[in-house]
Amino acid sequence: MQFTRQTNGETMETLAKQIEERMHGDWSMILEEDLERIWPINEEDREEKIAQFAKKYGFRLRLYLKGKCAIFDKWLRGAAHVNGIQLFPLEQLLAVKPGPQGSTPRGL
Repeated sequence: MQFTRQTNGETMETLAKQIEERMHGDWSMILEEDLERIWPINEEDREEKIAQFAKKYGFRLRLYLKGKCAIFDKWLRGAAHVNGIQLFPLEQLLAVKPGPQGSTPRGL
């Protein structure tokens, strides 16, 4: 059996499909081993590159824990955005529970 190496674009499309398939309601967690296929752990500006990937494929990087995982959610079309940050109604912000210590929440 002969295997062909995927290009970076094909790998990104595969990851985007994986995120979509793993959606649990409105979020999806991708483990470090899957992220490393595209972005080596010590790559410069890695979190920003992952966030750009997410936006390109209609997701948002919600939480990034280097060496552990990334959590994505759907990028809400038509929602207000300022400098790439999605804005939410006050009622929705008040319903958000704080994340674990040491985590990097994005967008709220």
